[in-house]
Amino acid sequence: MTDQDQDQRDLGDRGREHEGKGMADKVVGKVQEGVGKLTGDSSTEAEGKTKQARGAVEQKVGSAEQKVDDAMKP
Repeated sequence: MTDQDQDQRDLGDRGREHEGKGMADKVVGKVQEGVGKLTGDSSTEAEGKTKQARGAVEQKVGSAEQKVDDAMKP
């Protein structure tokens, strides 16, 4: 197996990166939603909720990548 083949099979690092970015997006979205509520800005509040949802999806993608990577390890 070449180094390139191994790189394509090893998704673990990317999975952790996606999980971390997803978690960060969820936190930023929660803060943004709170700011929107405090200021009465429904647009900012909605953007925060959207960012939270996007973060949750990215976090789940990262988790799935890690599971696939674990299953592919010899």
